[in-house]
Amino acid sequence: SSRRSAKPRKKARAPRDPDDLLPGTLQGFIDSRVSGVYDSNIDHDLVPQSSYGTVGRLAVGLQSSRSDPMVMAQYNLGFYRFANTERWNRTTHDVSAEVAPLFGSIRVGLAGAVRVGSVTEDRELVNQLALRPRLEVRLSQAVRVTGYGEHRWRRVTGAAERSDTSWLAGLTLAQRWRGGGLWEVQGQYERNRSERASSRHVGWAGRTTVRVPLTRSDRVALELTHQQRRYPERLVELEFEE
Repeated sequence: SSRRSAKPRKKARAPRDPDDLLPGTLQGFIDSRVSGVYDSNIDHDLVPQSSYGTVGRLAVGLQSSRSDPMVMAQYNLGFYRFANTERWNRTTHDVSAEVAPLFGSIRVGLAGAVRVGSVTEDRELVNQLALRPRLEVRLSQAVRVTGYGEHRWRRVTGAAERSDTSWLAGLTLAQRWRGGGLWEVQGQYERNRSERASSRHVGWAGRTTVRVPLTRSDRVALELTHQQRRYPERLVELEFEE
């Protein structure tokens, strides 16, 4: 009698994303966008000054895949032009790069960015250097959890010129579906140290995003953001007359 030994079956590989390139290749990309802006109080003064504006962006870069690239580097050029004001007319430059290898269901990433002529959340002109590590865990093909941090060095220009250093940490839960659909919820904590005591703050922020595909190339997105900050060094003086 003869015995036949059964060969172990190879584990089936997940189908490769058609947007992913072959290993070891890089692809160049160009992305241009133009949008219109209306602000009812462009300078945030007591006497409001309305303004219409145009924002144009041009990005060029290299990436290892269209979806979740392991290596990406890009340069962004931005133009901001507004009516009835000169303060916010500017040109911005943004150079960034990220390496994010995938180990099974875990992706580890480290990104760096240099931004010139940007604007802070408080609408102050700033030049910035940032480092952003992240750790992504894929619970399934559609569900991902990402923890991230960021360390930023900022030089604020203008009337309130100063240097700031900030740290933030956050967590994101995202679920994707076919056709480019996305549901995402994010929360983060931030702490900012500044040369000026009145600019030091701690804060929390939350964001929810829903993106629904309409056609193969068209999508509609809805985003809701809430942000809360506390400035412990700021005092409000009240005058009373009797």
